[in-house]
Amino acid sequence: MNDQSSTPNDPLAPPKQALSADALARRRLLLRGASGGAAALAALQPIGALATTQTSTVLTCLNGSGKESLCSLSGVNSGAHSFGPNIQKILAKGKAPTYWPGQTTWPAGCSSTCNKSTIVSTLFPGCNYGTKTVLYVLQTYPTSIEAYFISAYLNGASYYSATTPTAALNFPYPSSKVVEFWNAQGDTRTNAFNLFKGISTLTS
Repeated sequence: MNDQSSTPNDPLAPPKQALSADALARRRLLLRGASGGAAALAALQPIGALATTQTSTVLTCLNGSGKESLCSLSGVNSGAHSFGPNIQKILAKGKAPTYWPGQTTWPAGCSSTCNKSTIVSTLFPGCNYGTKTVLYVLQTYPTSIEAYFISAYLNGASYYSATTPTAALNFPYPSSKVVEFWNAQGDTRTNAFNLFKGISTLTS
């Protein structure tokens, strides 16, 4: 006699446990993302995005071809600019190097790591102007790679969110990551410079 207890349509088999509402929502999110936003969903972590049962929030910016992309080093360089309907997009922004010198105070938490009298090389070893202060570099060489990394460091301290990007918290990386990109040197440093320069344009 054949044992049919494992056949798919066995009426005597115990009923399969139904998926929870959360599990169903996650499955729908992944299926919707697969049609147009899978690349964006896969790259959320570096820029701090929170997946919900309905949408995922991501920071976007223009890549080198002028197309909308995920605003991260990997996202911009891969040209991922197709987003599914479940993606809420926020334009990444940052203050320009010319913004910071005029500020009376700099971001909370930077007093011990990057105040106006901090020597640049203590943040970014091996840089040009290594014996100058960050304020001097911002004022005197505002278009230099050092000025943009200093500005990105301050932007990261002020406008980065570790959970969900918002219209006010719209910088893609924390200060620690800015330093990491500098120390990586080579293409990573160059790509980070181009990204920071592209989005750090606000002067007020």
